[in-house]
Parts: sequence; C-alpha cells; structure tokens
Amino acid sequence: MPEIDPVVELGRKLLREGAPRHYVVRVVKELVEHRDDLEAEGLAAGHLPDVARSAAREKLGDIEEVARELLAAKRRSYWWGRHPVVSFVLLPLPMFFLLFLGILWLWGEASGLIAWTEHKEGLAEPDWAAVRVGFYTTLSAALTISAGFICFLARRCCCGLKWTLIGCAVFLGQALFLRTGFTPPHGVPADGNFWIGFGIGGQDRPELIAWIVPLILSVLYCFAVRRAQLHEAAN
Repeated sequence: MPEIDPVVELGRKLLREGAPRHYVVRVVKELVEHRDDLEAEGLAAGHLPDVARSAAREKLGDIEEVARELLAAKRRSYWWGRHPVVSFVLLPLPMFFLLFLGILWLWGEASGLIAWTEHKEGLAEPDWAAVRVGFYTTLSAALTISAGFICFLARRCCCGLKWTLIGCAVFLGQALFLRTGFTPPHGVPADGNFWIGFGIGGQDRPELIAWIVPLILSVLYCFAVRRAQLHEAAN
C-alpha cells in the first residue's frame, strides 16, 4: 500500500473545509518545495535519504496543526468567518422571511394575482388550485435558496461542517414552529388570505414537502461538492 503524503492530505483537508482550490494548490506547492529544500539540506549534510526525509517532515511540524492554523487564518480574513454566530444563527431567520416575501410578491406580480386583487371586476378570477401550488412552490424556493446560501457561505469562509450544520439546524427550528398557509376565496373575493408566522401545531402536507425537500437537496449538494473537491485534490 503506497504511503500517504502528509502534505497532500493537508491539501485534501483544506479542500474539504472549503478553502479555495487556487489557495490550496499554492499552499501545497510551497510546503512541498520547503520540504524538498529541507531534504536536500539533510542529504548535503551526509544523511541517508530516509533519514533526511524523516527529518524534513519533522521540521515541517504537525500537519494537522498546520491545517488548523491555515484554516483559522483563512476564516479570519472574512467578516462572516470572524462572526459565525451572526452568519449562521442570526442571519438565516430574517433572510428566509425577506426572501420568501420578496419571491411571493414577484410571483404575484408575474401571475397577475396582485392585479386581480386590485381590479376584481375587470379581470377573470384566478385558478385557485394553481395559486395554492404557486404559494408552496414559492416557500420551497425561498428555503432552498436560503439553505443553499448558508452552505455556500460556510464553505466560502472555511467555517467547515460544524457551522454548516448549525445553519441548517436553525432552518429546521423554523420548520418546527413556522406556520404558513393560503385560503382561497369562497364566493366572496375578500375572504381569501395567506399567512406566515409562528405557532404550535401540526403541519399540513404541502408545508412538510416545502421544508423537507429543499433540506434534502442542500445535503445532497454538500456531499456532491465534497466528493468533487476530494476527487479534484486526488488528481
């Protein structure tokens, strides 16, 4: 079985934690060059190749510690990385609400629903089944974008799996208590409404689909990115 190169393993660890590929390539190249220089010094001093190689690796230090220091330095270079509580605990709450309401308004404008609410007499009544589907599709889209952005931000700032999971847990916490719904008008156009807020009670099937599917997609996305990065590093 071939011996695992500690410097290559360091590069893989950095990639897994979200460090940019060009940064990882540069770090690995510099460490390999430094190690080669140390080995050359050992050989010039009359040491055997194995002894010179072992001495060079020892002088490089603990690769795990080097990786932690590099990742910590990379995190500190981003505002979001320096303030992870704001980024992954406080940010998801307002971000989802604003995104959901924004997409809902755009969908209402594009579908003509907003125009119908203002000029009921002159426009045909919407297909309320399609409106209901559009409402929950908007909820799914807002959550998918929000969760995906949190995953991207964690990788971009090298915050790793820990803060990615914390950010997703905040969304799951919202899912437990968030209540949304749409009631189509029944005879009287004014009696239809939609709502969004927090409460205790069971969720209906559209809400469960809206919350579960995007989170599954986000998890699959994280695994796909991780596998691609590892394959990229190995080659």
